[in-house]
Amino acid sequence: MRYQRNPSPHRRTEASAGIKLLLVLSLALCALVAIQWSQEVKLKARIAETYRDLTGLETQKRNLEQSSARVEEELKRVEMLRTRLQEQDVTNKQELLQLRKDRVELRLDNQRLTKQSDAFQAAYEKQKAITEEANRSIQQASDAVKRLATERDSLVAKYNELAAKQETLIKQYNTLADYVKKLQEAATPGAEKEKK
Repeated sequence: MRYQRNPSPHRRTEASAGIKLLLVLSLALCALVAIQWSQEVKLKARIAETYRDLTGLETQKRNLEQSSARVEEELKRVEMLRTRLQEQDVTNKQELLQLRKDRVELRLDNQRLTKQSDAFQAAYEKQKAITEEANRSIQQASDAVKRLATERDSLVAKYNELAAKQETLIKQYNTLADYVKKLQEAATPGAEKEKK
């Protein structure tokens, strides 16, 4: 049998210190692993959140592009409508000018015929003994005045109808202009958000 020496107290202290050092290093390693695991969990959560944000931003981008395309199409349609309304407005103004000229001519004709009628009336007053031929001429002149007055009334009614149509067109144009302005204002804040 071999004789075992009792380890010296100095050796026992060194062994005890080595074990303590091993325990401290093990605990430090465990703490490091726990910290690293915690960081990894946080990083994975941040990556998942970033991926969700990125997906949301891509969806928003697609939606904005679609909305922008719709707004551009609507602007083109409104611009075409505005052009048509302007052309219609020019046509209406030309027709209105012609109707005004016609009205002036009709007024002049009416004044002329009124004066003529007054002259016939004065002649009738002065000469009571006019023949039937003179009476027939006066009757024809009176009929012509009535016919012209009827034509004048018809033209005035057409003028009033055209004026009402023009007012309606102007109201429609103003409504469309307000709508386009609202669309542009709605599109402008979106553009500022994209810049940010």
